[in-house]
Amino acid sequence: MQTALLLTQVPSAGSPAARPTRSSRNIPAGVLAGAGALLLPAAMFLPWYRDADGGGTLSAWGGYWFLIAEMLLLFLAGAWLALSTLAGRPLRGPALHVISGLAFVVTITVVIALFIARPGGNTATTVAFGGYAGLAAINMIKGGAILMTINAHRRVTMSRPLTSESHGATGAARWDRKASGTASGRTAPTSRTWSRPR
Repeated sequence: MQTALLLTQVPSAGSPAARPTRSSRNIPAGVLAGAGALLLPAAMFLPWYRDADGGGTLSAWGGYWFLIAEMLLLFLAGAWLALSTLAGRPLRGPALHVISGLAFVVTITVVIALFIARPGGNTATTVAFGGYAGLAAINMIKGGAILMTINAHRRVTMSRPLTSESHGATGAARWDRKASGTASGRTAPTSRTWSRPR
């Protein structure tokens, strides 16, 4: 019984020490997503497009409306990702996949709006530095979400051996109890004390 008790206590003793390292792994991802969420609205006010003749400039707010909506939605998702990580409750599972997918969609849309179909026509406008800053901010949010997804995947794979060991320990404890129960229920002939008739 003492052996079974020790086996069941070993996994629970190691789990509190592993929790701080797991949560600290998400801090760089949260900082990266937070920096991207701060940079993205600022980059939207920078000049994204410049007239080909060198005249005026146009920010992201003067471009396509669906691109503005996508970037604002990504800004909210990046802020949510950063704040939840810094609060100690990092996102996991489907929420991370949604943010990563949204960031990929926004990246493709920005690339099309900057290099393939610029507002006013590709011959009339050129790309300004604000578009590159916007792409950098989008990729920072996307990188934070991908890092957190990788950390969540590692957490699942690292917890599987502990779970199997704990199940093994529980099974061993049950086997010990079962074995001790059968041994106490049926006494072997060698353990009986024989008394001689007087």
